[in-house]
Amino acid sequence: MAEAAAFGDRVQLLARRLEDAGEWVSLDGRVNAATVAKILGRSEKTLRRWRAAADIIIPFTRIRGVATYALADVLRYVESGQVETENRAA
Repeated sequence: MAEAAAFGDRVQLLARRLEDAGEWVSLDGRVNAATVAKILGRSEKTLRRWRAAADIIIPFTRIRGVATYALADVLRYVESGQVETENRAA
């Protein structure tokens, strides 16, 4: 239970840092592809390729045609060690 709370705290901290950097974060903790690309140190084109792949690397939702990602899913991916980031907290 404490680990889940600590993860939630890290998600909230990341959201605050992104907002402080001028990035859009929805009330339910979603961000757009441009923000995810900055977090991961990847291009938006790479994220488009990942979305088009049959094997989804980071879950996403389309809202009015725009891909959005839950910050919790992005942070899980970063913390899994599957990607090396240039700027983890944007």
